[in-house]
Amino acid sequence: LLGAGAAVLAGACVQPILMAMLVYTADGFAAGRWWTISLPFVLGAGMGLPWIFVAGGLSVLPRPGAWMVWVKRGFAIVIFAMAAWYGYLAWTIWRPNQHGGMQKEDKINVVEATPESWRNAFEKARSSIAEKPILVDIWATWCKNCLAMEKTTLRDLEVEKELSRFNVIRLQAEDLSDLAKVPELDGLGIKGIPAFVIFE
Repeated sequence: LLGAGAAVLAGACVQPILMAMLVYTADGFAAGRWWTISLPFVLGAGMGLPWIFVAGGLSVLPRPGAWMVWVKRGFAIVIFAMAAWYGYLAWTIWRPNQHGGMQKEDKINVVEATPESWRNAFEKARSSIAEKPILVDIWATWCKNCLAMEKTTLRDLEVEKELSRFNVIRLQAEDLSDLAKVPELDGLGIKGIPAFVIFE
């Protein structure tokens, strides 16, 4: 009922947030986090409460005029700046990896694999001269978080030091349904990437 009421009140621009919140609420409630059932109410209160103060303050707002053109221009500058920033982030994530990363780190034993070539990669990692635990890094080319981690987190010196303790399999899963072809990962409930699995 709370979710249905929120859907009626929410505008189109809030729908993505509302949908994510309802999914999180349902998942949390099913997992025993009973307090998550209040989240739709909290969202509705958060959307409605400011209007009380807005309505009370309308009488003190300045009248519309030429000054609003400058407000519009100011917001345009902010929006263009945000677009440029996100464009820069996208470029740093997607540009070719020229300076290493986990897959090129000499100290780390890395085997590239796909669900189809998993068996050979897994056996190769298991039979490695260096008897180490196996770390499976599940990623995809369309996963911006995977690419961001490749260029930041996985390049951190402390992280590289820890990764050197493992035989690493970088499992490229462009379609997550293909993970069903990997029996060792079956039943782990992997629903999103990046995902990491350790075999002792």
